[in-house]
Amino acid sequence: MKYLYLLRQAPYQSSLAREALDMVLATAAFDQHVQLLFINDGVFQLQKGQQADLLQQKNIEKTLQAFALYDINDVYCCSHSLQLRGLTTDNIDASAQVIDQAQCQALIQQADKVISL
Repeated sequence: MKYLYLLRQAPYQSSLAREALDMVLATAAFDQHVQLLFINDGVFQLQKGQQADLLQQKNIEKTLQAFALYDINDVYCCSHSLQLRGLTTDNIDASAQVIDQAQCQALIQQADKVISL
């Protein structure tokens, strides 16, 4: 079964982004095929150089680095969301593949389960 997580939340405005990533890792731990699509404010989760310690929170970047340990290789980022937020591929984690809106829609249509957080 192919799970697609739509990660829409900014990393530190609430606990939702952290909880979503925990769900992703738990799903992958049970040998499920996991894909991630960072859209809307979720693209900020991929931003390099996060300073979560200033907010007294755990840094999400470290969780992103753990994806390989869980065989999570399908990490995507919406180019339109990046552009609207003034980010470029230079600003985000290199493991994320930037895709256009048509490719985002295709990912959603091909997934067996879509979880939007």
